[in-house]
Amino acid sequence: INSEKGQVVLKDFSSRVIEETAEGYESTSAALELLSQYGFNEDNMTPEHFDMLINHLQNSNEEQADAFAFFVELMLYANISPEDIYDYARKVLGYPADSEIILNDLTKLITLARPAF
Repeated sequence: INSEKGQVVLKDFSSRVIEETAEGYESTSAALELLSQYGFNEDNMTPEHFDMLINHLQNSNEEQADAFAFFVELMLYANISPEDIYDYARKVLGYPADSEIILNDLTKLITLARPAF
């Protein structure tokens, strides 16, 4: 990852994660917009709109799965293991080394995602 080629690969995978996440968000937004027209009750939808809803949701799931796959590949290429993430979380969140990481509230999740300085 310290070479020019390595940096190109990392940037490529990072941009793929961003692109797929944005595409998933776009499909999710389209599904929510369609649902809002019917008071978020799909029973009131026309068959055509229901089919559109299913297509948007299916596409959203596919794009999010792609984003996750690219993210995992990025972590593998960068040699970042789950244990590295747990170690970082223990350091940032102050968990003892033998404790289990449980993110049961949004504050802890946001803290986990914030870079350590």
